[in-house]
Amino acid sequence: GQVRMLFEAGPAPKTAEFSYWFGRAHWGKGLGSAIVAIHSGRTFVTHPGLTSIFAVVHPDNTASRKVLRKAGYVEEGPDSRRPGWISYRLTRARAEAINSGSDPT
Repeated sequence: GQVRMLFEAGPAPKTAEFSYWFGRAHWGKGLGSAIVAIHSGRTFVTHPGLTSIFAVVHPDNTASRKVLRKAGYVEEGPDSRRPGWISYRLTRARAEAINSGSDPT
């Protein structure tokens, strides 16, 4: 598998793109949910200027969409740069609310 965080260009990036994949032998074991949540949270801690993380998913990939929602990512709709794909975003404020237990969802 692979986990990657691609930061926007510049000395103080405000956003990053998260991508990941896991071999079929590891599907359905909860690894994706754990890794996405942990890696997203750690990225906000280690990059204090970061305001959000986004991920792009094919609409047919229901498992990945569920993993992102479980980690607090919110569907934004069709991705403007990749026609036919859906964009999800996790803001720093939402991640902090989830971690503090004050997220209403």
